[in-house]
Formats: sequence, C-alpha cells, structure tokens
Amino acid sequence: MKVGIDALTVRPGIGSGFVYPTELVRALARRDDPIDYVVFAARDNVRLFEDMGSGPKFNVISCRVSSGSVVQRSAYRHGLLSALNGKTWTYVPSPILDH
Repeated sequence: MKVGIDALTVRPGIGSGFVYPTELVRALARRDDPIDYVVFAARDNVRLFEDMGSGPKFNVISCRVSSGSVVQRSAYRHGLLSALNGKTWTYVPSPILDH
C-alpha cells in the first residue's frame, strides 16, 4: 500500500504548528512495515522533511506551491487527488487545518 501525506500547510517558523507533522513523519519513517510513504511538501517546508528518509519505502516530493497560499494549495490538491483517484493510494490530509 502507498500512503500520501499532505504536508502542504506545514509552515516552518510559524509558532509550533510544524512540530506535530514533522514528528509524525519522522516516526513513520522509522517504522518497519510494508507501507510506502510519500510526503507532499511545499517548496518552503520541504527542508523539514528531507532528512527523514528516502528510497523505495519513503519519499518526499517538493511541490511547486507555497505553504502560505491557500489558492496554490487548493489547486494542487485538486490535481493531486484527481491523479490519485482509482489508484491504490491512501491520502492523508494535513494534520494542520487550513485557515
């Protein structure tokens, strides 16, 4: 199974809202399970996730959107979900709510 994690809303340096999602991804990267994880990160937060693993089990994709732009994130998500529709993916929305 593949699990896509939406980290587009994680805003580095803005309060402590980035701590939970980064620690969650770090814990998932250490798990010994048959799941392939993919983190969809914004161009301004990708560095938070880059050191957490790579390879066939865990990948970070740098998306060409800003974590601060609701319009860019929404458009990207629409295209992403359309592309994943009907595929063997599980999509996990960001644990941080959009404002």
